[in-house]
This record gives sequence, C-alpha cells and structure tokens, in this order.
Amino acid sequence: MPNAELVRKRREQILRGASKVIAERGYQETNISDIAKELGIGHGTFYRYFDNKRHIAEQVLSYAVDQVTQLIVDIDPDAADTLSDYANQLNEIGSRLFDFFNNNRELAQVFFFEAYGVDRDLTIKLQEVIELFGTYVERYLQNGCQKGYLRQDLDIEITARAINGMIFAGVLRTFQKGNGEKERDRWIKSISTLMLSGMAS
Repeated sequence: MPNAELVRKRREQILRGASKVIAERGYQETNISDIAKELGIGHGTFYRYFDNKRHIAEQVLSYAVDQVTQLIVDIDPDAADTLSDYANQLNEIGSRLFDFFNNNRELAQVFFFEAYGVDRDLTIKLQEVIELFGTYVERYLQNGCQKGYLRQDLDIEITARAINGMIFAGVLRTFQKGNGEKERDRWIKSISTLMLSGMAS
C-alpha cells in the first residue's frame, strides 16, 4: 500500500503541473495528455489520482483556496484592541494575499479566470468560497465594534463583503500588471486608508 505522504506529494505535484498547463493553455484547451506530458507521467498515473479533467480543475481550485486560507487563519480576529492594531492586521493580511498570488501565478490564473469557465457547479463553489472569506472578515469588524474602535452603526455584513471586493480587486490588478511590491504597497495603503477613515469610531 502506498505511503500516505508519498501519495500526498504525488497529488500535489500533479496539481501543480495541472495548474501550470491550465493557466498557460486555458481550461477548455487543456487535455489530460497535456498535463501528463508536462509532468512526464503516463495517463494511468494521472487516473490513479484524479478521475478526469473536471476533477483536477476542482482540486486545483481547492488547493489554491486551502493555501490562501492557511495564510490568514493564524491571524486572530479578536486580537486587535485598537484601531492601530486593526490597521496592522489589515496590512499583514493584504501583504500575504498579494504576495501569495504574485508568487503563485498559475494558481492565480486558475482562481481568477479559469475556474469560472469550467461549469456552473464550479462557479457556484468559487462564489461560496468568496462568501466564506466575507464571513471571516465579519469577525474582525465585530471585534472592532465590540471594543469601540470601529463605528457602532457599521453594517458589518455588507462592509465585510465590500472589503473583500477591494482586496480581491487589488490582488487581481497587481497580478495582471505584474508590478510586484510597489503596486502591492500602493493597494494596501489605499485600501487601509479608505477603510479606516470610513469605519473608525
């Protein structure tokens, strides 16, 4: 029976190769043979880990989401006690997201573009993921309102999703322009300034 760690590493290797091919060729133009060729493996090896092209596209998206989630779960939404603390959290989260997508451009291409072209179910899944991030942002806002450094009349549900919209728009723009840290820092500063000036108590 294969070692679990070896299986995990092989799956991740195939996911990485698949994301590269899909990013370069587009989902519709990618075949299993393209992925196998990229990795130097046979079709049989591919099908040992994934059912079909649709399955691996879904798994590439899940892999990207898992990686992004890991970037932010260790930042405690309840840890900020002041507006300055919250500003530091925003800068840290923003930097992590911008850097991840800039350093993993194939996954960014799948996340922002190719996943929407697979089918309706995968589009719904991606929207659910974005909604989940919105729910996570709500916890930061609830903490700020409870501790008094954010406005008490804040519409937390809507504001959380507006924040997400700004962050993902900035990440996408930086990814497309490829300007790296300079563009990243401009976006983080602008988003933080806009948010804090409008939400501060």
